[in-house]
Amino acid sequence: MPKRFSINVFASLTAEIAEQPAEVDAIRRKYGISEAEHHEESQRWTDDFATNDELRKRYLGIVQRYRGYLKTRR
Repeated sequence: MPKRFSINVFASLTAEIAEQPAEVDAIRRKYGISEAEHHEESQRWTDDFATNDELRKRYLGIVQRYRGYLKTRR
């Protein structure tokens, strides 16, 4: 099954949940996904990261930058 989100959108989702874990349900609603759909999407990305280290590093960099951005908005 193809991925639902681009790397930037998935990294944004990840960063928002990392910064506000108590708001995970609201964040998922904002992105239009259920918990099960989120887990499926995470697994698709994890599978790709396992075979593509460049992609994994790119994703982690985007997550880190977005988390930094979110911290400045508090």
